[in-house]
Amino acid sequence: MAPVGDEGEFAHALHVQIPEVSLVKVVGTTSLSLALLAPIEAGESVTTTVVDSSCWLNYSVIKGGVTRPRSTIRARITDGVLPDGLRLRVVAGSATGGDGQLGVPGGAVELSSAEQNVITAIGSSYTGKGEGQGHRLLYELSLKKSGYDQLDFEQSETLEITYTISD
Repeated sequence: MAPVGDEGEFAHALHVQIPEVSLVKVVGTTSLSLALLAPIEAGESVTTTVVDSSCWLNYSVIKGGVTRPRSTIRARITDGVLPDGLRLRVVAGSATGGDGQLGVPGGAVELSSAEQNVITAIGSSYTGKGEGQGHRLLYELSLKKSGYDQLDFEQSETLEITYTISD
């Protein structure tokens, strides 16, 4: 580069680079057990709803103004099959901690092998790291309407739930 102005000045280029970031992680109790409770007296039903809220969803995102203006976190069952007669839902709470344009929870989402939106409209942001940061996840296992006759104790199953962040 050539000198600028007086002979005592010199200008040079300085390149500023911002990385593309798209990270997601579930923290807290990551190996959960949701079990319908057996009745204690003849003529009663198993518990029809069981919940767990010991997991948190953490993420870090830097958007691309044109190529990726917003990101979405989706969830799906990637291993195992939900036993007949049951429904599994996840609800993400409002974000705590972090900074930037944190995402919007999508309400109660019924999990299956198809991806479902859990958090949408995520801009450049981070949730903070660890339990108590990000979005608390509430899992709810419940009996489907008219699903009692489908229950089979031999169908107890371990499921794997996968969260994916994308644009």
